[in-house]
Amino acid sequence: MDVKDAPPNGGSTFKNTISAEDFAALLAQSKPGNAQMTSSHASALNAESWLKDSSADSGRFIALPLSMLSLRKSEAKLSLSELLVLAYIHGFQRRDPLKGCHSNAKTIAEALGISPSALSKRLQKLKNFALIKKEGHGEEITYRVDETRWAELCGIEFIDAGALHEWTSRGTFCRIPFWAIRDTDLSALDKVLFGYIFSFFSAKESKPFRVSTQNAADQLAVSKSKLRVSLEKLTSLNLVVKTVISPRAPAEYSVNPQSCMDRGSRNL
Repeated sequence: MDVKDAPPNGGSTFKNTISAEDFAALLAQSKPGNAQMTSSHASALNAESWLKDSSADSGRFIALPLSMLSLRKSEAKLSLSELLVLAYIHGFQRRDPLKGCHSNAKTIAEALGISPSALSKRLQKLKNFALIKKEGHGEEITYRVDETRWAELCGIEFIDAGALHEWTSRGTFCRIPFWAIRDTDLSALDKVLFGYIFSFFSAKESKPFRVSTQNAADQLAVSKSKLRVSLEKLTSLNLVVKTVISPRAPAEYSVNPQSCMDRGSRNL
């Protein structure tokens, strides 16, 4: 058959412009092996789409500002677990300075996947350093982060409230999806480190995480050995994939969308 001159379906008088070579290529694509490849490609795209959608808006992830990580080295010496609680509360006023976290302790504990007693201890530590304020009683409770106190503990003073909010809310932050926050197999460091790597993936121009372990450890205020253990754990769980470019260059870490979707869909 002369494919080029064959009429399209419906008996139209327009001629089919597909070439014999292209027609042969289409036939090849319909073979079982290629269909499987197409299916795998579609599955990969679906996983990547799910992963990006899992943190598409502010209600689906915790934004942990890098400026907040400075509290690790401050007088407060906050743990990463305490920072996650602080970041959760601050998320409500990150976009609107007048808005607070209108939620009781039970609801916050459920959102973070921790016990009420664990949350109570972390909230008390934050209150002790005047980092949060609690308003109301019973079910009508609102928590707010005192951004001025936060900056003060970090040794920074802002005269302008707008500049203060810009520092606390508009800078670089780790984006930690809630499905990762609720994963009981992950430590606080695992969650924050995953959020660190995930932030590179979810950026406008997606790219792998490639920072020296010493620099990353300094920023997270943890030892280099603990950071390496956490990276190995995330890799063993297949949440991230490690690629060694050169023995002299930092390894690249990229999120694994398929494994993240398989694991994360159980925690949403």
